[in-house]
Amino acid sequence: MYGLQDVDKIYKDKIKFYCPRFICTAGGDKVSLVPIWSAKEYLRSSVEANRQSPLQQAFKVIHIPIPTGDMEYILKGVQEQKIKSDTVYRIVEQMNRELISNYTKEYRRIFDILLDKNNYPVVIHCSSGKGRTGIVSALVLASLGVDEDIIMEDYRLSNDYFNIPAASRYAYQLPARSQEAITTLFSAREDFLNAAIEEMERRYGDTDTYLQRGIGLTKEERKRLQDILLTDN
Repeated sequence: MYGLQDVDKIYKDKIKFYCPRFICTAGGDKVSLVPIWSAKEYLRSSVEANRQSPLQQAFKVIHIPIPTGDMEYILKGVQEQKIKSDTVYRIVEQMNRELISNYTKEYRRIFDILLDKNNYPVVIHCSSGKGRTGIVSALVLASLGVDEDIIMEDYRLSNDYFNIPAASRYAYQLPARSQEAITTLFSAREDFLNAAIEEMERRYGDTDTYLQRGIGLTKEERKRLQDILLTDN
């Protein structure tokens, strides 16, 4: 995961669409996703939004609340040693299933924003940049026709760049099992994304049908989005 402070020095002039963890490797040479300093949308709940300061006051903020995925109550349970690593694993998998089943209208709003060239460049973020942002990033990549293996590879990038101790500074004060639970919570495990994919398949048969029937993204809109985001290098 890259924070906004890292984007300029790492992906300057190379990205068109940016999520805090969405440093897209879509097909390697096919997508150039561009740092944004003028507009953003975020997926945090109102409670989370009030809890954290905006990343940049100059951004045009579009708030699309997705309450599922707020990890504060889980962190509290871990801190109090009431929630263990295996329980966290199941909680995150269930969260990702709910992110698929409960928020198609919110995803439609996100795609409406992305389908308008005037809104670019865009940044999408939640609180950690791994859960809700990870699911949205995967859906966007899927809509662009990116291979599932590449989508999973992109999702796992959070494991390389997310600073778990910085996200939970009290982790070292906790017992080893609680530290393990926090690591699980902030990790991008394949099983977590697969839980979302399986939920799409259970409800709609496959990801493409979920995009079309669940979110309402037409073939024409997908082609338009590809024209906006994909480049032939």
